[in-house]
Amino acid sequence: MKQLLIIIAVLLVLPASALGKGKVIDIDMTVSGTVLHVSDVRTFYDVNLKGTPGSANARGAGDGYPSDLPGTPCPDIGPFDGLRLDPAQINVVFNDGSMFYGKIIVNDSYVCFAAPLARASYEIVGGTGRFEGAVGYIVIDLETYPIEAARLATPETGYAYGEIILP
Repeated sequence: MKQLLIIIAVLLVLPASALGKGKVIDIDMTVSGTVLHVSDVRTFYDVNLKGTPGSANARGAGDGYPSDLPGTPCPDIGPFDGLRLDPAQINVVFNDGSMFYGKIIVNDSYVCFAAPLARASYEIVGGTGRFEGAVGYIVIDLETYPIEAARLATPETGYAYGEIILP
């Protein structure tokens, strides 16, 4: 969480031109898709995003480890309230073929055990096409719909927000 707050503070305090950057693009998107559970700690996900800056598909993978999650909306159920995501990566590919990609912001990413909630925050570290040289951040807040019978795939919906900064 601290790392995300520092990134956001720097982006809010310094205009893009002061950072030596050009255009800032806001991310404001709805999310729907599926998490595939391949082990107790490893997941792959495939989600669709719609809104600004366009329609896209996000895919990625990550590991989670049991953790106490103070400062999150996860109910306190003992020493392990959920999973902390680390490592994890995201690739967001838009309909025009442009994409940006990022790495997890560990302290602001989690999956709750006792509530159908999750958050995945990523630092954007690059891109192609109209997002060539992109930096910034994307936060994806999710509601999950576990299917208790199998737990092989979990449907999810949510909201994504953040900023893409282009050179």
